[in-house]
Amino acid sequence: MALPCSRTSTNCFNYAQSDAPAVKGLWTHLAGTYDATTGSACLYVNGVQQAGCLTGVQAYDGGALMLGRARWSGNLVEHWQGGLAGIRVYSGIRTATQVQDDLTDDDPGRIFGITH
Repeated sequence: MALPCSRTSTNCFNYAQSDAPAVKGLWTHLAGTYDATTGSACLYVNGVQQAGCLTGVQAYDGGALMLGRARWSGNLVEHWQGGLAGIRVYSGIRTATQVQDDLTDDDPGRIFGITH
């Protein structure tokens, strides 16, 4: 999960990353949360909050929400090598419990024949 360093930044991002690399062939539930009041952004992997939460970051409006890619110097880069399914975007802050509930509500991995 990446947030730009500033409103005008095109080559600087703050990243919240997973604690471990992804496992090829295994469906993984990813969720990112952002709290504009505290400036914290966290990544959850399979319902577990990762250690690398960002603090004191600002999300900037005016840009597109991107899934499975990033923009660097005006170019689309870092294309996701895999499938995306079950995408949800919520307004408001999701709690850890709500993120875990989303994990068990359905299993989009079955679309690709992958079990959780």
